[in-house]
Amino acid sequence: MTSPMSPSGSTGSEPEETGQGLEAKRQRSLRLLALLSPAVLATCLYAGILGNAFVYDDAWLVRRFETWDPDWLTRLTQRRAVAYGFQWLEHGLFGAWPVGYRMGSVLLHGVASSLAALLAQRLSRSLVVGAVCGLLFAAHPVHVEAVASLTNVSDVLAMIFLSLSLWLWASPGASRLQRAGSFVLLGLALHSKPVAAAGGIVMLPLMQVLLLREGAEPLDRRRLLAWFAALFVAASVLLFTGISTGVLGTLLGAESIQQHTEGALASHGAALATSAAAATEQFRLLFWPARLSIDYPIEPHAGAAEPAVALGIALVATWLAVAAALARRHPLAAFAMFWVIVTFLPCSNVLPLTQFFTAERYLYVPSFGVCLLAALSFEGALRGAPRPALRIAAIALLAAALVLASARTIARTRDWRDTASLAEASLRAGIESRRIHHMLGEERWREKDFSGAVHHFARSAEIQPGVPWLHFDLAAALVMDGDLDEAALQVAIGDSAPAPGRKAAQSRLTLARAYLARDLPGAAAPVLERLVASQPQQRPGRVLLAWLRAASKDDDVRDVDRALQIARDTQGAQRLCLNSAAYAGNGDLGQATAEAQRARTLALREQDAPSAKLAASLLDLYRKGTPLRLSGGQILAMSR
Repeated sequence: MTSPMSPSGSTGSEPEETGQGLEAKRQRSLRLLALLSPAVLATCLYAGILGNAFVYDDAWLVRRFETWDPDWLTRLTQRRAVAYGFQWLEHGLFGAWPVGYRMGSVLLHGVASSLAALLAQRLSRSLVVGAVCGLLFAAHPVHVEAVASLTNVSDVLAMIFLSLSLWLWASPGASRLQRAGSFVLLGLALHSKPVAAAGGIVMLPLMQVLLLREGAEPLDRRRLLAWFAALFVAASVLLFTGISTGVLGTLLGAESIQQHTEGALASHGAALATSAAAATEQFRLLFWPARLSIDYPIEPHAGAAEPAVALGIALVATWLAVAAALARRHPLAAFAMFWVIVTFLPCSNVLPLTQFFTAERYLYVPSFGVCLLAALSFEGALRGAPRPALRIAAIALLAAALVLASARTIARTRDWRDTASLAEASLRAGIESRRIHHMLGEERWREKDFSGAVHHFARSAEIQPGVPWLHFDLAAALVMDGDLDEAALQVAIGDSAPAPGRKAAQSRLTLARAYLARDLPGAAAPVLERLVASQPQQRPGRVLLAWLRAASKDDDVRDVDRALQIARDTQGAQRLCLNSAAYAGNGDLGQATAEAQRARTLALREQDAPSAKLAASLLDLYRKGTPLRLSGGQILAMSR
């Protein structure tokens, strides 16, 4: 039977179909808006960092990629291969142009924010939850460090790939190919930043157990217990492997812990207690990030009996207990709470691998759990409110939270305009640490404000005494400020500290350069000799010592044999230039001229312009027929 026709010739069902089509179109538009609005908000909030200079260790990263060119196989096997590959690509595109790197960071944070919304929407099957979660994630002030610092792009990449991994796994009726793709994405997250993404190894099966059940199937306690048992077995295998191979014993040894915590802690028990005490600060940063800092000082703790440690343990235990209690009736809320703890645990330093027990960048991935929990609470308030006034109040509360978070994020991005403003912002917030004062000391040094450098280096050494390179940096600032007696005292303190290490070698080099800048070669020589003895491969120190021994105007410092001995460990035209200077310092201008000519020929053949220029300047000096005698400043110029 044919359908009856309307007078216009259309079927009577077309208006209904048209209405359904419009509704479907409206839903698609809403979905697109919900998923893109977090990226738009993130871009607006972080637009201010586009004008920021290289900050903190950004310049170090850029310099690193100027000489970093391993083969592709080496790149693929590095611990953060994906992050390094992205940074290497950025360096190839932008060179030393800060704006290009900043645009990349803002773009990635926008992508991560929209993916947070996408994952939340898939897990909750609610556009409201997805949109709110993504907006909160975009605006959370604790994310500024990960976005504004080039070196921390690894945290953002880990979140992007981890979100995609879980989103793909949670696809309705996911195929084997999709599951395989989820594992690949998890691998990319782990190769972006292992400690940031390691929690995904646990959250993926936990998501399967808690959330991806068929229909309204209740939570199977046996299945959950089986999952925890499997996790316990896997952890036990890893623990046994670590113990049997000796790796765990080395990591948990007193020497390793002292090294990784820069001497602040000496036992694994102290590291566990300190990590537990820091939990209070982690929760504060996640829920009330009003006070932010580039660095948080280590506050050592000895055991669980201390109030700060007990409070941290109680907070974590309560959080996990509530999550477990919610697992049956509110599994997504439980998932969000578990996410916070599980994804942060590898970064918590319970296995001491770094000196940072609190760092805002470590919370980039865990904060998704807090944002998801807040979004679920908001939707629950909307649905459960018996009166419109309560729903309006919930909306107003969310709007206020977004406004406050956005305002704090914008203000924080301004702190990141340069290194000095970043460190000064921490001091204004009432947070000071050895690292913060050292950063300011280095900035004052660059500004040639040596009195200011002395103040901050002295405070840095006072906060963490016994670190040798802090005393060498303070001594260098004192030399430039004219206080030679106090500088000598700081050098003696630095020399008395055990195991000076590479940082001490660099600080000794800075100190020697300060002595030479003040034309005090007799003071610079022993500093350089100790540097070379402790770090024989420290090339700039060896070259500077060779020039000092070869050409110093101070007869007590000049030692031609020592200069030739050091020069043997250098290569190419530079070695010939050093030989030439040593012979000239001894008055043998004929041999000095021959060596300089060889150096110039070799440098021109190897297209080594600096060495060619240096050799030419040496030849000009020798033509005057005078031995090579250089002041401290001239030696500095020659060695560079």
